[in-house]
Amino acid sequence: MFLKFNSGKTDLYVENTFGCYDSTSLDFYLKGFDDYFTITEPNVFTPNGDGDNDEFIIGIPQKVQPCAELTIYNRWGQIQYFSIGYNLKWDGMNSVGSLAPAGTYFYTLNIKDKTFSGKIQLFR
Repeated sequence: MFLKFNSGKTDLYVENTFGCYDSTSLDFYLKGFDDYFTITEPNVFTPNGDGDNDEFIIGIPQKVQPCAELTIYNRWGQIQYFSIGYNLKWDGMNSVGSLAPAGTYFYTLNIKDKTFSGKIQLFR
């Protein structure tokens, strides 16, 4: 007995001790990350303390949160925020605890070997 794999198709061949054989085929599709998970990435947030849209939060399924890393950069490429795991939200404070100024920031979200990136606007 042996299996032969082609892209999207598997063939199974079986032969008995008398030399009789048979075969069958199975078509299949292997789903990827995007088929199972949806990532929502807002592009604006206003950390002004009014309780509305005060944090930049990337919505990812809880199953993949332990594998996630979020990094926020300013326009000069300096890291403003970094987080791993379940705390993937930014409140507009930079790495030294000061308010980050209004402007455009860039982010990368790494989940295992998949990377999402984009830009966000911080309004005060």
